[in-house]
Amino acid sequence: MKEEFFKKVTRLACISAAVAMMSVSTSVLADKEEFLSLYGVYSDGVKSGEAAESLGKQAVILAEHAKSVYGETHDNTINLTVSAANHYRDAGNQEKALALYDEALGLYKKSDKDESLAMANLLMEILSSPSISIGFKDKTRLSNDLYSLLKDFSKQESPTKNATLQNLLMFNLLLEKGLYTRSMRGLMSIGETLVESSAGLMADNTDQLVRAQFNYARLAEARKRKDNAIEYFTKVIDISQRDTEVTHPYSLAAHARLVSLYESEGESEEATKHCLAIGRMTPWENDVDPIPLYRVNPNYPPRYAKNGKEGYTIMKFDLSPFGFVENTRIIESNGKLFEKESLKALAKWRYAPKFVNGKAITAKDLEIKLEYTLGSGNKALSNS
Repeated sequence: MKEEFFKKVTRLACISAAVAMMSVSTSVLADKEEFLSLYGVYSDGVKSGEAAESLGKQAVILAEHAKSVYGETHDNTINLTVSAANHYRDAGNQEKALALYDEALGLYKKSDKDESLAMANLLMEILSSPSISIGFKDKTRLSNDLYSLLKDFSKQESPTKNATLQNLLMFNLLLEKGLYTRSMRGLMSIGETLVESSAGLMADNTDQLVRAQFNYARLAEARKRKDNAIEYFTKVIDISQRDTEVTHPYSLAAHARLVSLYESEGESEEATKHCLAIGRMTPWENDVDPIPLYRVNPNYPPRYAKNGKEGYTIMKFDLSPFGFVENTRIIESNGKLFEKESLKALAKWRYAPKFVNGKAITAKDLEIKLEYTLGSGNKALSNS
């Protein structure tokens, strides 16, 4: 009797378990059907250009359904969360968009799968858009996350051309947006490896490679690695001017940095070569006003500083087609010693020349005011 009883109990338990499994399976199937139905409505709305706010609400609902049907970190869930954020951004609802972008980044971090590339793309989209990134109070966290991904990606052996391009994009974004806050030595090391390895994979004149070389040179300059800076500013000039009749903006910028770099080291002869090169350029724009490349603030006259005398000097000068200051004359001042120091300082300034119709010309009667103020250290400042 007992054996029969236990057989019946076991059979009933199996039947109950099967019924329960069927119930769960039916429930999941029903949820998936509902999700697909809602997704169809949403897709039609996207195609028909429905209002962004409405699409954002639909995408949020779909993301919640996707969590229960596919899982919290499934591609469908994360992609719909990002889509909802994009819709709310387009609708001008920045607060909602920021919350959803942040949620999506959190889901990427929780994912067991390798979603690092997708996360990197989202971080770059957020950080490269001023209208989005300005709302994040902790942009340092975002830039550090992007740097961590770049560091991981840069360790890959034999990266593909596409992977290399992705790394260049990340490196350039961090440098150009001034977002990076961790050890500059680490980014310097990554940049050095990246620009060297990229040269073999990318065409020399690939925009992202030229930008990376220029950014690496700026980073080397900031780290007081003069030789590295000169080497890569020179590469930028050589590559960006290849097979073109006009001057690439990065070539002009590289010449300008070399003028400043050499002048700061007291190597005026080398600086002059780059001033002359700038004067021979044909810029992308036909009409360009003179741009200061290197400035020297005048010394504060000790006698005036001792007596607490502040002042100013207004000067006019001409600029040669090669960016040299000429024919300087005093227009107004309140002290002869201010005039003397101002004339000495301005003679050391270097400019990118004025261009008209693509040709460098002499610029006449440019005016500048140098102000001398006392305070936290005696200072003389330009106010051109």
